[in-house]
Amino acid sequence: MNMPQDHSISQEALMGIVRSLGGTYSSLYYIDLGSNSYRELTALPAVHDAIGASGSAQERLYDFCRHMISPEYTDELLAFVDLSTLDARLAKVSCITRHYRSVIVPTGSYDSAACWRECSFIACGRTPEGRLTHVLFTTQTLRDRRIPELESLESLIQALTISYESIYTVNMDNGISTSFRMGQDINTRYGKQFGSGSFDRNIATYIEHEVVEQDRPLFDCIRTVERINRLLQEKNTHSFVYRIFRDGKLQYFKCQLVLPDAARRQFVIAFKNVDEENKLEIAQQNQLEQALAAVKKSNEMLLREMELANALTKDYPDVMLVELEHDSALTLKLHGNMIAENERVTRRPYTATWMRYIARYVLPEDRDTMANAVSIDQVQHALADRDEYACSYRVMNEDRTVHHYQAMFIRVHSL
Repeated sequence: MNMPQDHSISQEALMGIVRSLGGTYSSLYYIDLGSNSYRELTALPAVHDAIGASGSAQERLYDFCRHMISPEYTDELLAFVDLSTLDARLAKVSCITRHYRSVIVPTGSYDSAACWRECSFIACGRTPEGRLTHVLFTTQTLRDRRIPELESLESLIQALTISYESIYTVNMDNGISTSFRMGQDINTRYGKQFGSGSFDRNIATYIEHEVVEQDRPLFDCIRTVERINRLLQEKNTHSFVYRIFRDGKLQYFKCQLVLPDAARRQFVIAFKNVDEENKLEIAQQNQLEQALAAVKKSNEMLLREMELANALTKDYPDVMLVELEHDSALTLKLHGNMIAENERVTRRPYTATWMRYIARYVLPEDRDTMANAVSIDQVQHALADRDEYACSYRVMNEDRTVHHYQAMFIRVHSL
């Protein structure tokens, strides 16, 4: 629609607008930005009651948001109807639009089951220098075919609000960002600036003043809407964790970018503090590393034990791995043959095994001495200040010949 470029529109022209747009829009208001005044052209009864026919445009638009819009959309629409930012937002386009849930149905009566509606600002008057002077503010009920798309977008945003403190929707065509929700810290620092306006400008401000310098390259692919457009051609989600320096300490944050529906040309970007999550993850990682280190140490010890058993192969035909504190022994080598790990029997009592061996093979006159020499107390005492301990004894074979034997104890964990 070709709009006049002078400072105002005549009564005849206004009536022409009503005739042209009255069938499309349920409410039409003509706003003079210079005087902050407006005129009602047509409206639903409930909208008329809330806004009136004339008065302070800004205050009436705020009343409209507070009384006729579902609470979850109030903050977003308050930013959208901010007249002080309209000149910048309509600098390169002639119309901007925002959808919302209304607490009135199309007939004008209030209903707890809110319906989907849409409001717009249409530029209709500028100075010769291009400064915006007059706009139309419109509302309309959305067509049924668009409702599923909005339901999907709303579900996504509601899901993000569970954990994300700041959530913005961004129009991919004009680059305008609108706050759905702002974290308290961001609202305190930037407030109105981040409520709406240029996404490129707002994200640049955030990066410069909040993000630590080493992490700023993480934002390279989302620094501008143009770059995000390219990124979202390859995938519909993107996220990363970065750090900010706040209140004298480093904090971890997560940025989540989502394109709900490519056809709508609108993406959602959300931010949340993951400092506690990151600390927990680091603690869990440390626990995992400690557990892996313990397993590695245990494996290395077992390997050295096996190397020891192999090293003793030439001189010692029988080798046992002994846990003195638990009075247990595991045979690694028997009669000169190494025993495969999967063939080893369950650990046996160390003391009882020695007593049976002594009673069966050791010469009677050496038995008491040998029993004392291999006792747990004696072995522990002998290895308290050294790594090796040996004791000798005699064995009589079946042919009545006597052979000398040696039992060698080596403290394997000292290797």
